Amino acid sequence: MDVRSPFFQNIATVLIGVMFLNPIVSTAADLAVDAAAGGNTSLGAAANGVPVVNIATPNGNGLSHNKFSDYNVGEQGLILNNATNKLQSTQLGGYILGNPNLNGRAAGVILNEVTGTNPSQLKGYTEVAGQGAHVIVANPHGITCDGCGFINTPRATLSTGAPVVENGALKRYDVDGGQIRIEGQGLNASNVDQFELITRSAQINAELHARQLAMVTGRNDVDATILAATAKADDGTDKPQLAIDSSALGGMYAGAIRLVGTEQGVGVKLAGDMAASGGDIQIDANGKLTLARTAASGNLTANATDIELTRSTYASGNARLTTGTLDNQERLAAGGDLRLDATHIDNPGRLEAGVRSDGSANTAHPDSVLDIQGGTLRNRGTVNAQGSLTTDLATLDNQSAELVASGSARIKASTLDNRQGGQLIGRQDLTIDGQTLDNRGGTVASNKALTVTARDRLDNSQDGLILSKADGLTLDTAVLDNQNGTVQADSGELKATASTLDNRNGKLLTGQGALTVDTQDLRNQQGRLIAQNGTLTARSDTLDNTAGRLQGDSLDLTTRTRLDNSQGHITATQGNLSLTRGELLNDNGQIQAKHSLTVNADSLRNHSGSLGADTIDLTLGGLLDNSGGLVEAAQTLSLDLNDARNTNGKLRALGSSGESVFRLGGRFDNDNGLVEIGNAAFRLSSTHLSNQGGTLRHVGNQGFGLNLADVGQAGGRFLTNGTLSLDVADWTNTSELQAERLILNIGQFTQTSTGRLISRQGITATGGSWMNDGVIATDGALDLTLGGRYEGNGALSSLGDLTFKAASADFGSEAQVRSGGIGRFELSGQLLNQGRLTAAQDLSLKLGSLDNRGTLGGSGLLRIEGDSLHNEQGLIFSGADMTLRTVKLVNLLGDIYSLGELDVARDEKSGALDLLGGCRS
Repeated sequence: MDVRSPFFQNIATVLIGVMFLNPIVSTAADLAVDAAAGGNTSLGAAANGVPVVNIATPNGNGLSHNKFSDYNVGEQGLILNNATNKLQSTQLGGYILGNPNLNGRAAGVILNEVTGTNPSQLKGYTEVAGQGAHVIVANPHGITCDGCGFINTPRATLSTGAPVVENGALKRYDVDGGQIRIEGQGLNASNVDQFELITRSAQINAELHARQLAMVTGRNDVDATILAATAKADDGTDKPQLAIDSSALGGMYAGAIRLVGTEQGVGVKLAGDMAASGGDIQIDANGKLTLARTAASGNLTANATDIELTRSTYASGNARLTTGTLDNQERLAAGGDLRLDATHIDNPGRLEAGVRSDGSANTAHPDSVLDIQGGTLRNRGTVNAQGSLTTDLATLDNQSAELVASGSARIKASTLDNRQGGQLIGRQDLTIDGQTLDNRGGTVASNKALTVTARDRLDNSQDGLILSKADGLTLDTAVLDNQNGTVQADSGELKATASTLDNRNGKLLTGQGALTVDTQDLRNQQGRLIAQNGTLTARSDTLDNTAGRLQGDSLDLTTRTRLDNSQGHITATQGNLSLTRGELLNDNGQIQAKHSLTVNADSLRNHSGSLGADTIDLTLGGLLDNSGGLVEAAQTLSLDLNDARNTNGKLRALGSSGESVFRLGGRFDNDNGLVEIGNAAFRLSSTHLSNQGGTLRHVGNQGFGLNLADVGQAGGRFLTNGTLSLDVADWTNTSELQAERLILNIGQFTQTSTGRLISRQGITATGGSWMNDGVIATDGALDLTLGGRYEGNGALSSLGDLTFKAASADFGSEAQVRSGGIGRFELSGQLLNQGRLTAAQDLSLKLGSLDNRGTLGGSGLLRIEGDSLHNEQGLIFSGADMTLRTVKLVNLLGDIYSLGELDVARDEKSGALDLLGGCRS
């Protein structure tokens, strides 16, 4: 276009006439240049009546500084003429002439400063004609936008701060007061790259649209380039109630939004929607921040004294809120990370990270983090982390609420309240670290490893649940209260460490792993400690398992003071069971192991209780009290202890091989009790044994060894299918001893009428002097050798041969001395027989003298050798030949007869002998 042609020159002449013939009449009501301020700013109008401002000549920095006593934009709009061409097309006014003030050089910044006292009303669009420029409207007395907007400007600023120009450049805005209001038809800066509001306070009652929105409020010095705000010292003037106040109609919609409120205690209240469709939302408020529905396609950052979120707040990227008190009434969520740092958080709504706007998992951010730091989180809704979750709090109140992490969770809170159905859920690892955890009626659960540290107290009572699905569970606390609660590890080890563990009516369970408890006081009355497929290890000063259950594949229990299993069950279902130290009570209880049961304790009381295992080894420093109880080993039973009381009790070893050994340093009381050993060998040693009405039965065949200082006065019965060895210096026997074979070495032996020594295969006995009023009998051979005297009214009997050697003997009138085979008697002194001495086969006696006042004879041969033979009212007989060799034979009112030949002589030379009485054959 050639504007120099006559046609265009005529058009220009007409336009100039329209624009400037009567400018005051057309614009004075809306716009007035401050003539006193100097400068060459001038006013006009386009052909259609739209006001036109020929802006002042820009300085070397491209700044056009225009001062107005009044600055308003009507509904028809306003054109800021930055055209360097002679003719410029505009959207608002059509063609206008170029600005003669520019001298061919357009402005980069158009500063419109209001020097008058009236606020500005912007009801239409402001268009920059020609080259686009940064448009600034600065009015300390306020600006109202009601349908305003901008055309052909990359940056627009509305400010109630006085512009400060230094060295020809706009440096900052000096804000002391004023308010910017968005009313009615709102503000449209959606075609502006950057839109700014700089004011002490802003009232948003209509929609505001922009690409990038920045709003800086408060008494500040605001950098004109980067909008950094430096708050001024409080001058004592009244503060606005709110730095930014948005009504429900006052929505803000931009690609990115930045809101700053620096004034101490002056808040930001946004009741309208706020959406950043192409970037971040950044909010800094030095007072309370209230947000309604808020959405950012990028990140959301908010810093305020307090924050109240009345509607849903969502950031597609990350969200970070730093505040004193945060009240989230509906939903605060991020597609990426959500980080909160607050003194107090109230969450009746939802806190979510790693989610889409619809609440589904955001697969684009699988490693998202939900991080909560600060003082108190009061959660009455849901905290949901699709990635990891971390907290570092003084107090976490999760009553009746839900806190869930799909990734790993690290919950740190000095005080954690998860009562009344609260849920702390980690779908990966979950770690809880604090001073106290109250999980009464709550749930703490993880799909993988779960670690809970509550240094002072962990309360999981009243149906609380702590659950790990895999990789184990660790609890570390001073006091663990699990009354009527459940602690469970489905897979992996469960380890609980506490000074006091109260598991009354509670459960500590593992499905596939060990269960380890380390405590000082373990209370498990009617409780359950069960390692279903693992080892149960418990270490405690005291363990009360009254009516409770301790169970594992294997068990290792150490109680430094006392273990009470009264009416309880302790069971090793697959392996060994070890009980160590302290006092063990098992009244009416059961202790069972599939393999070995080892007890190493101070004492064991088993009144009407039972101990059972494949092998049992009891080592006690004190007393085993098994009154009315049962200790039964499928193989061998070993006792190494001081004293034992088995009154009406049973000690049994049912194995057919091996050896059971009872070593007692003190007393063994088996009155009315039963000791039954099936092993090949059995050894028993004690300083004192009481067995009145009791039975010790050994059905093995390799020996029953007794080394008892006073076993004979024990009473009762001692039975063995093996060899019974007895070696004592002085023994009185009131008991019954039965053995496959008896081997006796007894110095001074007294057997009362209740005493019985019985053997199936044979008896071999040695000793000093014996007195027998009971029974010594065998189905085999009997061999007795004494260095001293034998006497008594008891029975000495064998079905096999009987060999008797002693210095002297006195068989009382009730005595029965019988040999079922051959009888051989050798005495260096006298044999006084007032009872019956017989042999089923041959009988021989070689002695110093014989005084027979009873019956003496054999079914076979009878041979008697001695210095004298006195048969007063007695009977001496033989079923075959009889040979008597003696110096003197006296048969006074007695009978001596033989069914065979009778040979009586002094010696083998048939020397003469003194004979008184007669003999017959």
